[in-house]
Amino acid sequence: MVVRGPVEEGLTLHYVTPRIIVLCSPDEGTEKAYVASLKTAALTLKTKHFEHYKVWNVSRPRNDLSRCLAAENVGWPARLAPPLDRLCALCKQFEQWLTTSSNNVVVIHCKGNTSRAAIVLAAFMHYNAICSNDEFVEDRFDMKRFAEKHIGANGQPSHKRYITYFSSLLSGKIRVNPAPIYLHRITVSHLLGRVLSFKVYERLLPVYETAPSTSKDVLRFDVEHELRLRGDVLIKCHQLIGDERALLFCCQINTCALDVPAKGKTLVLHKEELDHIFADSSVDNRVVLELMIGQEPPKSAAAAARRSLEDSRSNSYEDFDKHEGKGCSPGNFSHLD
Repeated sequence: MVVRGPVEEGLTLHYVTPRIIVLCSPDEGTEKAYVASLKTAALTLKTKHFEHYKVWNVSRPRNDLSRCLAAENVGWPARLAPPLDRLCALCKQFEQWLTTSSNNVVVIHCKGNTSRAAIVLAAFMHYNAICSNDEFVEDRFDMKRFAEKHIGANGQPSHKRYITYFSSLLSGKIRVNPAPIYLHRITVSHLLGRVLSFKVYERLLPVYETAPSTSKDVLRFDVEHELRLRGDVLIKCHQLIGDERALLFCCQINTCALDVPAKGKTLVLHKEELDHIFADSSVDNRVVLELMIGQEPPKSAAAAARRSLEDSRSNSYEDFDKHEGKGCSPGNFSHLD
């Protein structure tokens, strides 16, 4: 069931199941439409569900959302996969809330880019399949249908990778690797003639950046110092065109889901596994990103000092948790591309 707000491009209530609701607005929606429809959505929820609804906000914090719906802020930047441990925490919170009372409903708020809500629902579908009984089969089907609609064939590969991580860890197909890994080398192939640079983030903070280099058939960047990584890792490849720098592709991995032998390994990601270019016909289908990783730092590494990128903090996501509003609009994050 869908309950639309009175203002075009405003918030819409999607009843994915009778007890799971997605409250979302489109990317192209206006701020005026959002604010007007928020009040209507709040009234609808309070009238229909009284005190039996709870809202989790998976987008940026907003003061008006907190006031109207007492939303719990658990969001992350648009177009990225969420931290893996956050997916687990959300599923546990949903289960606890739903089992407290048969009248309780979960509301997932998402302003723009509905894929964030879809990732959470896909994870909860897997969680529910393992932790609940067969009476929820129909609910799981509805959650799967919503997830496939928003992160299906055209969804970013990293979104699908994180859902696979989550379901595999949950089912025991893979074991949690608590140890850090060390990145030794980044290699990219079949991007001939492009001027490229790479930037590595750990928990959305920049920790390493290469100098720009013109790509031949194979372009390698050796990490000559210790680059210790653990947990959620984001790798961005930028292309320089004149004085402008643009995001070419990126990928997200989580070290806790990687099995790294003592001798190390090379993690290979093909074009169809790289965000932004996986369906880009202008990019060679043979593009491959290779990450040489190990349990130990390179033998040639300097002292154990971790390279900092204090001069690049403006390109981190540290400001994401600041409340959206005047002087802090979503457009202010365009520099992160």
